[in-house]
Amino acid sequence: MASWAVGGKAGVMPWVKVGWSALMAAAVVALVFAQRGVLLSGVSRLGSADPRWLVPAGFSAGVLWLASALSQAGAVGSDLPFPRLCAVQAAASFADHFLPGGSGGFLVNVRFLRRQGLTRPEAATSIVIRSVVGWCVRLPLLVAVLVWQPQYVLPLGRRIPDGPAELGVAVALTVAIAVLLVVARHRYRSGAPQWFTDLRTGMAVLRTPGKAAALWLGALIAPLLHALVLFAVAQAMHVDLSWVHVLVLYLGVSTLTGILPIPGAVGALEVVLVAALIAAGVPGADAAGTTVAYRMITVWLPLLPAGVLLALLVRRNVV
Repeated sequence: MASWAVGGKAGVMPWVKVGWSALMAAAVVALVFAQRGVLLSGVSRLGSADPRWLVPAGFSAGVLWLASALSQAGAVGSDLPFPRLCAVQAAASFADHFLPGGSGGFLVNVRFLRRQGLTRPEAATSIVIRSVVGWCVRLPLLVAVLVWQPQYVLPLGRRIPDGPAELGVAVALTVAIAVLLVVARHRYRSGAPQWFTDLRTGMAVLRTPGKAAALWLGALIAPLLHALVLFAVAQAMHVDLSWVHVLVLYLGVSTLTGILPIPGAVGALEVVLVAALIAAGVPGADAAGTTVAYRMITVWLPLLPAGVLLALLVRRNVV
């Protein structure tokens, strides 16, 4: 097992691989049992949903792994086998639900990149770059949508004043970001710590047009796909929300819960998303049903195949 965690030699003993596969299966069963009430409620709600909307919701959820793989491929200077990289992202999504702060997916991706010939600092740096770019896309996207459609401000549920106030918010945020960048550059101009040096070296990938395009495009597509899944589920549950409103809800909720050290944000996202939907005017029962159905499609239904895939990749020494 140490070979998996630390990145040892490929010759892992067969009994260790079998034990790892059994552990993955047991973890799935334990997690499903712990959340059986949520699952039963979700199944009940999905039974009365409009299936015409559940099809695009499920398809969008599956494409999320492709977007994740695209972003990761763009964060690495060398070329990676894309089909295998997609499989690794699916397996990483399983690991994320058992370790806090995305560390499970981090470990799976580092292990895979190490198998592809990257050093440990290079592998870790590429994942950090991908994460940073994701935040650099998500936050400005949320601000841009709110400035464009301020009636969707999450905590208020009503329109904020038009005109100078909107422009002032955008200018203030831009200035704040610029000041932070200037301070960071001044602070690390000389004598930078090793992690900052590694990150600056890894950012060189952004100077390659093809890699930069893949990195930024994957980071942009991911939140849009999540919002599309949530929108499709809401329509299936007969919840009358516009696409833009759902996008704002998802960006706000995911940004808030993303900073919490909870594996896969399980529990936190459900609570915050239900509260956000109710604040948007959705009845409580419909908000809970929409949230459960969304989590069913994005988490629970893919969980078992993702866990099996992780065990298979470990067995074949891919990760």
